[in-house]
Amino acid sequence: MKKILEKKISLLFILISLSILIYTFYKSEILHHGYLKNYYNSYYTLSFIFIFFSIITFFLSKNINFYILLIFFLLIFFSYSYEFYLHSFGKKNLETQIKLKLLENPNFDTRNKLEIFNDLKKKNKNISIATYPATRTGMGNINIFPLSGRSNTETINCNENGNYSIFKSDRYGFNNPDKEWESNKIHYALLGDSFVMGSCVNRPNDIASVMRRLSKKSVINLGYGGNGPLIQFATLVEYLPKNTEKVIWFYFEGNDLDDLKNELKNKILQKYFVNIDFNQKLKNKQKILDKEANKLIISEIEKYKNNKSASEAFNFKKFIKLYFFRNLIIKINPDDNFIKILNNVNILLKKKNIKLYFVYLPSYKRYKFVYDQFHLKKVKRLVLSMDINFINMDKEVFSKEIDPLELFPYQMDGHYNVKGYEKVAAKLIEIIE
Repeated sequence: MKKILEKKISLLFILISLSILIYTFYKSEILHHGYLKNYYNSYYTLSFIFIFFSIITFFLSKNINFYILLIFFLLIFFSYSYEFYLHSFGKKNLETQIKLKLLENPNFDTRNKLEIFNDLKKKNKNISIATYPATRTGMGNINIFPLSGRSNTETINCNENGNYSIFKSDRYGFNNPDKEWESNKIHYALLGDSFVMGSCVNRPNDIASVMRRLSKKSVINLGYGGNGPLIQFATLVEYLPKNTEKVIWFYFEGNDLDDLKNELKNKILQKYFVNIDFNQKLKNKQKILDKEANKLIISEIEKYKNNKSASEAFNFKKFIKLYFFRNLIIKINPDDNFIKILNNVNILLKKKNIKLYFVYLPSYKRYKFVYDQFHLKKVKRLVLSMDINFINMDKEVFSKEIDPLELFPYQMDGHYNVKGYEKVAAKLIEIIE
């Protein structure tokens, strides 16, 4: 009887270990069809370590197993306590940022998107909220995957500098003056996420607008908030004008590889990944895309009811999955998926005789906290190995500043401010031309 009781703890350990292994296999091979195998390798390793450790516990005494079990549950308790702190800290940090901004700028607009949308709707019926393609990555039953917002619409984006950025979208829903699409030659096509989109500044202070002003040449902005490498590639396939001379691919070190992990879960985006010739023909489906955007706008407005945005709400699902805690431990670095996408971009543009530039954008955390150079070096080595022009904005712009945080709104975490966007765009023109 004593031996049976002693084995109960060991059986519990091996049951937990096997559960982790089975769940990892299900997520990696069945749910995500093996596309995220590199990401789940760390979980496979953890599972096998647990299994090995569980087997060893069969040969240990009951007292030792009891203390091991106690340590195990203390670790779980610590993990969830710290996760709760990270969730709460995010909310408190947001509140603190707003208070500090108000001290520096009493006129800072504290309305949420629902409030400003309702206020502007009274004066202009053709008002919209930016609908980010990335919000659709988790949607399974969709027949089309939009890569931009609603077309020909005044679009509310975001507010970090004191006022909401609002832009008139072009015929395809991007942040461009519509006439840019009629240029005889597109000298620059920009691909990227919210930094390229121009969050949270207005024209003429976004990167594309500054480049137009400084170069006196046509620039098409194909960036959108939340985009990762796969959506950027899909956008390139769908919208790149035939008369383009140069493509500038912007890579944000803060979250691009996290975004790619989520993008690879979507069945439509997977088709771009597998087949370089796949195309949804989105240019011919703008009416359908605008209807889809309208649905997302309604959904976005719902998030802001009761003056509570999605960023302020407690996300129970993320909490259970230890989302923030895992992100602190597991670092995502360029893998075979990213290499394949970048290689496809390179192949596609070389066929069209279009020159490619890869621009590395630094995050706020690089200058606020201790930030290792491993990720940057690995990305740079990869890009240069493909014979792609590499431009490091940390080296070219931010590290040359007395205080790089001056290029962020109120020296707080966010996108670049007007000065930051200006310097990045000016440096690009200087280097390329």
